Amino acid sequence: MNEISRLQTHLEAIEIGRQRDPEAGDMSDPEEEAPEIVETPVQESAELKLLMSVLGTSSGPKPELSTYDGSLTAENLIDWVSDLDKYIEYDEIDEEKKVKFVVTRLKGHASLWWDSVQAEMRKKNKPVIESWDRMVAKMRGKFLPKDYQLALYRQADAEP
Repeated sequence: MNEISRLQTHLEAIEIGRQRDPEAGDMSDPEEEAPEIVETPVQESAELKLLMSVLGTSSGPKPELSTYDGSLTAENLIDWVSDLDKYIEYDEIDEEKKVKFVVTRLKGHASLWWDSVQAEMRKKNKPVIESWDRMVAKMRGKFLPKDYQLALYRQADAEP
């Protein structure tokens, strides 16, 4: 608990530093003195992001993410993957955490299928799938109709 209090104090000091007028050198509340913290903007940004995540605050609203259960249409799967791509970029999820994160958005049949894919990899003494691109390729192979690409091609050809 003491660590949380220290982090909250540090976060407040950073926020007060942001309110300070750099040319006049005064703060919004002259009675309140912030601890002297000398940081570059990049360090401040990274530290502020860390502090906010530790304290459970948010710098803004996060997009709502749907789950995928394997029963949606081909277009819905493509849209779901696209939404996840955007969210992953927005939330700056590290490459090694992407698959672990996306697995939390799988439900029902899709979740069972993914677990069996990973179990089969382990059974064959192969590394489990940890690449988002490989995961998407596996999902498309499983949940998109075999002739989906051909159907799209034919549809594009038929349009004037």
